[in-house]
Amino acid sequence: MQKTSKDLNKDTSVYTEDIQDVLSVQNKLKEHKSFITPKLPKDAKLKRLTLTKDLAYCLVFVYRYYAFHPKAEFGQYYRKEDLFAELKQNVGKELADKITRSYRRLKHWDLLVPMPISSTQVIYKKGWWGITEFGAKFIQKDIGLPKYAEVYNDFVYNHITKPVMITDLIPQEELTELLAL
Repeated sequence: MQKTSKDLNKDTSVYTEDIQDVLSVQNKLKEHKSFITPKLPKDAKLKRLTLTKDLAYCLVFVYRYYAFHPKAEFGQYYRKEDLFAELKQNVGKELADKITRSYRRLKHWDLLVPMPISSTQVIYKKGWWGITEFGAKFIQKDIGLPKYAEVYNDFVYNHITKPVMITDLIPQEELTELLAL
């Protein structure tokens, strides 16, 4: 059963196919400043994450899902299993699991986002993700990104601006082949 935006305040578990409901939840999170990164503790040590070739492959297969799946729409969220089904089919479960082990890290560059399910708290639906405009533009070689993100407690506090393009991670010929039908 599809829930409306009125139901979002009553229930923390929501499924919708209406992009307006999703946008409404995102706007409410922004209004309540629920998306603000917490203050970094004084003695905190930042962890440096790298935008790797495996993360780039993950993003390519997510992009392929949106580009080629007949029911996929940009702006919607899908299960991890659906997003990476083609990768698993092409390279096998063991290699697909190795490549996708850290796919969640793509959120630190705003390339993928988890599906929000609450209008008043930062709560996400486990295993449901969506590609962002930055994710699509990175794959299309319209933008470059910092190679490193400095993270503490799953929040990004800094990006180190050593710019990287998708073709620095995946050679152009291979990228062209991966993006072809």
